[in-house]
Amino acid sequence: MTTSEESVPPRFLIPKGACVRGPDGQLRKVVNHVKTSRWMYLLDGIGTPVEQSAVTRIAPDPYPAVVEARPAVEGTSTAHLTTEGMGVELCTPTWLEGTFVFDRKRRFPTAASEWIKPAVTYGSEEWDAFGRLSLDNPVVNGDGVSVTATIRSNPEHFADPHDMVTLRLERDLDKTLDAIAVVTPGKDRTRQDQRNVARVAVTYSWEQLARLLDAPAEARADPARARAYVEDKMPRPGLRADWYVAARKGAKNTYIHRSGGADGKGHTGLLRLRPLTPKEYADAAVNQTRTEWNLSEDLTPDRPVYAAHSQVLQIGREMATTIEAEAEYVVTDGQLTRAIGVLELLVGAPAEAAEYGIRAATAHGVKETHDTYYDTAEHDLLKKGIVLRRRHVSTDPEGTFLFAVKGGTVTFRNEPFRLASQVHLSADPVTSPEVAEFCLGTTPDNAFAAVLRDALGPQWGDKRLELRHALTVHSTRVKFSLQLDNATTIEFSADTSHATTPDGRESSQIHCLELGVGHPGLFVADAAAGGPGTGTTVAAQEAPLFTRTYHLPKDLVPELSAKADFRQFTGLRGMLVPVLLGPDKTTPGGNKAQMLARDLKLFT
Repeated sequence: MTTSEESVPPRFLIPKGACVRGPDGQLRKVVNHVKTSRWMYLLDGIGTPVEQSAVTRIAPDPYPAVVEARPAVEGTSTAHLTTEGMGVELCTPTWLEGTFVFDRKRRFPTAASEWIKPAVTYGSEEWDAFGRLSLDNPVVNGDGVSVTATIRSNPEHFADPHDMVTLRLERDLDKTLDAIAVVTPGKDRTRQDQRNVARVAVTYSWEQLARLLDAPAEARADPARARAYVEDKMPRPGLRADWYVAARKGAKNTYIHRSGGADGKGHTGLLRLRPLTPKEYADAAVNQTRTEWNLSEDLTPDRPVYAAHSQVLQIGREMATTIEAEAEYVVTDGQLTRAIGVLELLVGAPAEAAEYGIRAATAHGVKETHDTYYDTAEHDLLKKGIVLRRRHVSTDPEGTFLFAVKGGTVTFRNEPFRLASQVHLSADPVTSPEVAEFCLGTTPDNAFAAVLRDALGPQWGDKRLELRHALTVHSTRVKFSLQLDNATTIEFSADTSHATTPDGRESSQIHCLELGVGHPGLFVADAAAGGPGTGTTVAAQEAPLFTRTYHLPKDLVPELSAKADFRQFTGLRGMLVPVLLGPDKTTPGGNKAQMLARDLKLFT
């Protein structure tokens, strides 16, 4: 691909965000279009419309072709569907590469030899997940940072002619520091191979990273100074891959899925240039609010929480947090059977599912779970509705010890939200003093303890937590997922449960229907207007030092009830739950373990 400055073809519509040389000779960006008898543009910094003949575009050569991409298999989900050049404000690989080149020229104006030059290769391998980024052995040394990013896509969801995935360097979530490459996995028509794997090798010198951070000249004087500046200002950048999609014919191109990034989504993408200090973690607790539904990061030796509790935590396994937005109903056996039947019908009848705005319905079969709940002798936790449990599933690999806490419920606009956290323990039994110390630990990054401490309230004070086995809940779960627009996925669970105590007593059986946001929806500005896939960059001073990868109780804020994917959830709930449960009266559910504990007369 070459880069040129030339007159704009008369029929070519310049996308928003593209770079042009205006009539005043200055480089500017297109901020809007004016439709008259000919194309006219509003340029950044110029208040009056400018005719097409008066601007020259700095752009890749040739200009993007107008090509409409459709799903590879007619009638399938749009999944990875991309749209190339189909009308106004739509991104193409060629156009995106042009924005990347423009930004590099702005950052490295002296010579093209100073630019970052990624090397892209393609291959094929078995892959049945949606899409994932992985980093292959990042190297951080005195010269800089080198990494190979592997981007895997699912051939079952390829668009025609290809997918479109951007790879970017983030300093902070959704803020691009450098746009690295656009890859186009798809079917190789010459060899009929499924080119579903792209590998992008990229190396940044410390001076290049310092330039990207707008470091002053003295901070770039030699590699050592540049490294010190970068590690001080940007200790944990991330590589991020975005899969682009047009949700329907004629729609704007935006991204439908991401992996990696500055928050390490999917346990990948983080580049740890140096350990964070306890003060930096404490500052992030005060200065950042995270309202994504799910956050997680694998524990590393430099995390304060691991250093304080390494005897009970598994290294390299995730500490995860979730903002739960769920509805639960206690139902009769007949209502549960009816709900399962309706959901199975929607799985096999796409036309009927579409009437509820469901793009795809999936059944996940039946699973048996056995959850061991822990509490104090006085049942301080279950009385408050606090969950502290270990989940056992028959298919768990050996060594699995998944320990979870769920805190109290807060309500915004009559909708309940609560915070949960889970970790992988290496200690058994849970009743050991070391586990109790972890549960109430005070390191600033101990999200698990933050959830429990907040739920116990200030009246708990400095009391010790002496845990014991309270009961075990045995459940048969039938699970479904319903995908809506923008990749929002609503999960339904139909459970039949009972509980047993350590002394052998058994509770009554209850039936519950639970539904909640499983996979968050992606709602972003269109890419051509400066969304996460463009070459738009962010200055260092505009971003926090790093992106917090876990929730804290302060993240339960009223704005959650206004999130677009939560509104989708409540809309589907209002339409579908009456159909699932029928005309019989239903009882709003609460905490299943708490209900079973009361049935067993553990407390009143």
